[in-house]
Amino acid sequence: MDRGDEDVERLVSSLGVHPVTARILVNRGIRGVEEARVFLNPKLQFLPHPSLLPDIDEACRRIAKAILSGEKIAVFGDFDTDGITATALLVRFFRGLGVEVMHYIPNRLSEGYGLNCDAISRLAREGVNLIITVDNGVSARDEIDFASSLGVDVVISDHHEVAGELPRACAVVDPKRDANSPLSELAGVGVAFYLAAALKSWLEGMGYNKAKGIDLKRFLDLVTVGTVADVSPLLGANRILVSHGIRLMKGSPSPWVEAIMKTAGISGEEMDTDVIAFRIAPRINASGRLGRHGVGLDILLADDLDRAIYLSSDLEEMNRERQLLEKRVVDDVEAMLEKDGAIKCIVASSCEWHPGVIGSAASRLSEKYLVPTVIISIDGEVGRGSVRGVGGFDVIESLHSLKGFLLDYGGHKGAAGFDIRADLVESFKSALERYIEEHFVGGVDTSPFVVDAEIEIGDISTKLISELQALSPYGEGNPPPCLLVGPCTAKCVKRVGNNHLKVTLLENGISIDAIGFGLGSLNIAEGRRYRFAGVPEANVWNNTSRLQIKFLDVVEVV
Repeated sequence: MDRGDEDVERLVSSLGVHPVTARILVNRGIRGVEEARVFLNPKLQFLPHPSLLPDIDEACRRIAKAILSGEKIAVFGDFDTDGITATALLVRFFRGLGVEVMHYIPNRLSEGYGLNCDAISRLAREGVNLIITVDNGVSARDEIDFASSLGVDVVISDHHEVAGELPRACAVVDPKRDANSPLSELAGVGVAFYLAAALKSWLEGMGYNKAKGIDLKRFLDLVTVGTVADVSPLLGANRILVSHGIRLMKGSPSPWVEAIMKTAGISGEEMDTDVIAFRIAPRINASGRLGRHGVGLDILLADDLDRAIYLSSDLEEMNRERQLLEKRVVDDVEAMLEKDGAIKCIVASSCEWHPGVIGSAASRLSEKYLVPTVIISIDGEVGRGSVRGVGGFDVIESLHSLKGFLLDYGGHKGAAGFDIRADLVESFKSALERYIEEHFVGGVDTSPFVVDAEIEIGDISTKLISELQALSPYGEGNPPPCLLVGPCTAKCVKRVGNNHLKVTLLENGISIDAIGFGLGSLNIAEGRRYRFAGVPEANVWNNTSRLQIKFLDVVEVV
């Protein structure tokens, strides 16, 4: 018996779960009994304590001083969904304390990412004494020194990789400072939530009564959307936060959630990580991508549903515009690729592309071609680039190796951005292509799913389905489970709806229905034996629940 089998048996005996559930947990790296118990029952009480964040006490001390002495505070955010939700969270938190703070998000097109000296000067002129960054700041050493020269203190809350010397800020709250921290995978909005939680506790200890009335759980919708949008692993603290955030969005949505659901045609029953990633987050992100981030932030701060619906209509228009601009970039790059033959990486630039959509275009291309992708938009003397990696390729390390070409850069292992002089773009592209060829080994798994376990029809039960549902929310680090069912005989094969395929599976006198959405073109012959890859589920229709299999693929047993 190998270690994996031993882990499965231990989880089955200790937790009473189905062996298939135990196998899936082990496949996700969840081997310990307590770890599995928390995974299956992600209560808020299991969240790691804020004290595990570096400099959290220093941050709370400086912010509390500013609140109690009436200093002017500004929250400095970022223009993507993670940054906008993080900004909204802290602004809402301070409003709950009875403290009106300024908020500032740089314009994606004219200012770019992160702190900049012009914005700091503007805030200083308006009397700001303390800047709190969210989703940025850890690489802004020069800008923070500049702020200090103007008498403005800075507290950094960020989640990006720390490269080199830390900025000389009052506090640098970044879980990436400790790679072994259970909070190291928090999104920017997750760090902002933890900062708010720590500050609430700090102020309560000082007798600041308004802090006691703040319900931090009301911010979990913001945490959920920002975390999912940033493709943070849905494990550990992120899993707990997102689990409760989705529950909140389904049962007691904030005005902004309800407004976007109405305009996008989303029902509460549909709400899950896919809906958030592909239907909610892009709408918020569209405002930042087009340089009109104010609308995205305003809707998150709206207390009135009518106001939120009005702003949501604006987001709809922006999202349609964003889709057209992104499609143009993708179409142009693919036209270039047709001339290039074999594709080992994608490095493309143009002065015709909107800089706000190059990141999403790079993501689409890297996912389609499974190679590292770099898209650069050139405007006058400066190019702005976005990089997306695949297969473990470290994009931030690639930029660090070529930093001599760059004006600025930052990001994560899987996604990063940079600025570059336009006259260096071609040389940079050649150097980057060489780097990628040397360091990207390829071999990315192209299969749309990985089978977790093999089962027979008789193994499928309401208990198993209930346990499989408890594995959600699905996302980065926790994909939906996929089981291989059979061999079984196909009966009653028919095409239904819009190119869907319905089949009855028979094995050892037991039958179950199976549905393959969008798989109507598959050739399944009645009476032949197949294995079906998919997941069992409960199909509820007219208040009647029946077990079925939603399958993704099928292979004939010869």
